[in-house]
Amino acid sequence: MVRGVTPVLLTAPSPRREVSSTHVEIRQEGSAVVVTDLRSTNGTRVTIPGRHPVALRQGESIVVLVGTTIDIGDGNRLEILPSTRITPQEDFTP
Repeated sequence: MVRGVTPVLLTAPSPRREVSSTHVEIRQEGSAVVVTDLRSTNGTRVTIPGRHPVALRQGESIVVLVGTTIDIGDGNRLEILPSTRITPQEDFTP
């Protein structure tokens, strides 16, 4: 999985081996979020709010909305959340 500008690899548990080692890419392009199946063996299922679930074919991409869920198998689901902008506080004390 990829998040933000610099790719970040995340590990998902997969006792039934349903999740491929490089399964899905999630990236932001401007104000859009794009989900791409990275030629996974068992596929990626995407559910955009208000629509029927879509099974992405190997290598297929889709633009998604906030609230979209991405099922990569073995009970691993990701949800697209709205971005939050954090503003630093001058007197921040940890």
